[in-house]
Amino acid sequence: WVLTTCGVLSPIFLEWLIDNGGVITFSVDGPPEIQNFLRPLRNGKPSSAFVERSMRIWLDKSGKPLSVRATLTEDTIDQIDNILDYFHVLGVETVHFEPLYNLGRATQLVGDGILKQVAAEKWVEITIKVLKWARENKKHIKIGGLSHILRPGAASYCGLMCGKTIVVNHKGKLTACSEVVDEKNEEWDLFCIGD
Repeated sequence: WVLTTCGVLSPIFLEWLIDNGGVITFSVDGPPEIQNFLRPLRNGKPSSAFVERSMRIWLDKSGKPLSVRATLTEDTIDQIDNILDYFHVLGVETVHFEPLYNLGRATQLVGDGILKQVAAEKWVEITIKVLKWARENKKHIKIGGLSHILRPGAASYCGLMCGKTIVVNHKGKLTACSEVVDEKNEEWDLFCIGD
């Protein structure tokens, strides 16, 4: 099984996950200044130290490669070199990039102009740059639906379509779609599969 987590985990729980054979992808958006702005703790304090601790424990105790999933915004995409260098220094083997989606808690931030989605032209430009970086540094890269375009038949981009995704939201509800995450979405009743 594969778990994607924000990385703010107690070391005891993280070691339990490691001992029980899971594969973890850490949602981290870049160096501390980016991470702490985009993914603060619930109380508004910085999260980067907790996430870095979890990633070090994973590397030290799991024996498995370190994988991250990063969201890029219009502001952070211009810092892609710093983000890639940061991941390289941490020992990340696989980087999965996604653009900011106007979903969940991002809806308010996008609506208020605090966060901006990446323009399509810029996304294409950065995709080429990131693919070159991955080749030069012998890293694995995933970019939105691009991985599935480059390797047709390997998997379905939509977790629901391939029957491999269950998302647990912040309220403990289960959804079959990573883009339909709470009852604010009009398709919630279709994708909610339980508690």
